[in-house]
Amino acid sequence: MSFARSLAAGLTGALTLNALNEAAHRLTAPDAAVPRLDRLGTAALSRALGLGVRPARQADEGGAVYGAALALDVAVNTVTYATVAGSKRPVLRGAATGALSGAVALAAAALLDRGQDVARRPATPALTVLWYSVGGAAAGLAARALGER
Repeated sequence: MSFARSLAAGLTGALTLNALNEAAHRLTAPDAAVPRLDRLGTAALSRALGLGVRPARQADEGGAVYGAALALDVAVNTVTYATVAGSKRPVLRGAATGALSGAVALAAAALLDRGQDVARRPATPALTVLWYSVGGAAAGLAARALGER
């Protein structure tokens, strides 16, 4: 599979993950069990830029750091999910890659003291891993479709 097709498959997975995250937190109550991956990304970028980690609030959404974190998240997940394109079983590999990425997100949240964003309720860590897995499976489906040309 070509590099461009691999990236297109990866982008499909990354956009699926981010669309799922955005839709879930916008359509649920603030205290729902849904992960706040957007806040985790903003906190990580703020820390990397030396801005410190501030509690994320709704008012932070749409800001410069939020937008940059979202773009960086899409880029990193695109590259991660693009690795499934050359697999014999891209959907299975995508789901497994996503599950591993979700586990990394949980570990990163703990390191950034942002555990409340991905572990606010008992179901939230499982949802975090599930969402990353769905993104990976979407990348695998896209890779399969793009590879059939």
